[in-house]
Amino acid sequence: RQGYAVEDKNAKSRVSGESKKEVTERAKRLKERLMTEGWQVQGVAGLQEGLLKCATPLFVNNGIEPIIEENIGFPLTSDSIAGLYPFIFETLYDKKGILLGEELQNGGKIVIDPYYYIHEPKLASRNNRINGNFVIVGTAGSGKTTATNLLIRDCIKEKKLTIWIDPENKNDKLTKHYGGTFIDWGKKGNIINPFDLKPISFDEDDDSYSEDDVYDTDQAIKNNIEDIKQIFAYLYPNISDNELSLIGSIVIGAYEKVGIYPDENGKYPSFKTMTVDDMPTFTEFGSALEDAIQVGKEVKDAEVVIDALKRSVMLEFSYKSPDMEIARTFLVAPYCVRLFRRRWYMLGLREGTLKPHLYSLDRMIDAYATEIEYTYPKDFSADDFYSSYFGIDRPSGNPETIRLKASARQADNLRALPLHASQKETEKLTDGKVVFEYHLVPSSTFIGEIMQMQGSVEVLEPASLRQRIHERAQELANIHR
Repeated sequence: RQGYAVEDKNAKSRVSGESKKEVTERAKRLKERLMTEGWQVQGVAGLQEGLLKCATPLFVNNGIEPIIEENIGFPLTSDSIAGLYPFIFETLYDKKGILLGEELQNGGKIVIDPYYYIHEPKLASRNNRINGNFVIVGTAGSGKTTATNLLIRDCIKEKKLTIWIDPENKNDKLTKHYGGTFIDWGKKGNIINPFDLKPISFDEDDDSYSEDDVYDTDQAIKNNIEDIKQIFAYLYPNISDNELSLIGSIVIGAYEKVGIYPDENGKYPSFKTMTVDDMPTFTEFGSALEDAIQVGKEVKDAEVVIDALKRSVMLEFSYKSPDMEIARTFLVAPYCVRLFRRRWYMLGLREGTLKPHLYSLDRMIDAYATEIEYTYPKDFSADDFYSSYFGIDRPSGNPETIRLKASARQADNLRALPLHASQKETEKLTDGKVVFEYHLVPSSTFIGEIMQMQGSVEVLEPASLRQRIHERAQELANIHR
């Protein structure tokens, strides 16, 4: 073709015998003899085998697809035949791929691009290769590790950030050879610490964030709180939402154990220069948990309160609140114990009253469990009792629909640590801000919580709550003139 001469010599042999076993033995001896003479010997397979069966009257079914069989015998020009040399085909050929191997039956090369869906998005969509996921399957010794190493080497060559997890630790040499960090998780001291603070991720096209945002300790702790909640939910499927809600304050206490806590203005230091040795572990978490339990135990007779609640017996104690000149003695049927902002409270029905009252455990004096039994109300639920309220306050009034508009950053905080069980994300605005909706009775405690967020949150509804916050802010402004 075009002045070039092409010459390719092939010799074909047919082996026959009285049985399949005899044919196999004769073919084996022939192959060995020819190979000693320097020949390359290959048995027919795949399409070649099908064509052979089609060309002889010995086979009823040749296994060739009908469309191919229809074209058998169709004349080709010499140019067309010459263009097929060296008579191999490409099973898969991606322009920016790596040579992974060849097709077993017909020797077609396989050049594959793990990032085909990025480099050729239109073709990838058409060929249903919309991601870079791979599954390498094969018997023992078939080359799965070698194929994996080829793909990993290509990722390294393309300077792709690669995390390679191998339960058999076969990635040791290759990782070290290319200057990577190898971690043997089986060795003592090598752990994945969920308390390690991780840089905050942002969208690539978002240029509004700064380095301070990336290493925002407050946000990083909140993210870890959600991760640790998921760990507990996985390990303990029966854990309740109330129990999970306590984890946040205990995690914060774990960070305080290692000196990571906010300053007097409530701002955490950046964790950019901190190392893994500066982070807490579950050891500090356990210590913080013991502290949270001790908050209740340090209160005199706290165990008596819990015992009375478990045995459904009346509790007698003296009590002195800030608005009482002298302590008074009460006989109370305890209903539940709640923790809010690291302080324990008991809700109970006082003798001679119709509605339960709230008592702070640290203000009880000489509490003891009597032998007077009471019937715990079957229809009482602590969660239902506080479902329309924030914290432990139950102000008068009916629940209202409250809508808050939060900045993008504060929205992340609210997603991580919802203000209330009724929280719903109802709208995402074009400027990145998010609208949240709540259904509760707005209390002074709730107003204080909103004001702590300063300018990152705006009350949209109701107007009465906006007015109350405005008045509270004006009082603060007048005091600090």
